[in-house]
Amino acid sequence: MADVPNKLSTMSAITANEEKVKELILLLSEMSEGDEYFGATKLNKLLFFADFLAYIRYGKSISGSAYEAQPAGPMLKNFYNIRNEMIEKQDIALAELDLGNFKQKKTLALRSANIKMFSAEEVSIISHVISDFRHMTASQISALSHEFLGWQAVDIGEEIP
Repeated sequence: MADVPNKLSTMSAITANEEKVKELILLLSEMSEGDEYFGATKLNKLLFFADFLAYIRYGKSISGSAYEAQPAGPMLKNFYNIRNEMIEKQDIALAELDLGNFKQKKTLALRSANIKMFSAEEVSIISHVISDFRHMTASQISALSHEFLGWQAVDIGEEIP
């Protein structure tokens, strides 16, 4: 029975992380509304860079989520499940846009993110990442993410340390 409180606190932490990552997706989507290059790939890279920059600066990521190596670079673990839940709850919508031979899936925020979930330091990092990468296409930001040693050190599909 002594294990029960630990299991419950772990479950609460997972729920909190899921909620925070959803709010982060909303916030990044809101802040990237005018970015013509903002689609699913770029969203994943912005999530990655925000989380890993926070980890480097403060010793913990913003969302508390894990990332895995994918061919296009680091990707939020369970990204598609989380995105589908957000679509079902009508927090976000997807707009499919034709970009030459590619279909961009742009995430549109249908409500404002709960900014209270983020510290001032986290908001600063998020703003910094949005600003630094706004001019980059999904291909350019993906190429930059391939320089991350954690992505290089693992096989495709494995969790990035």
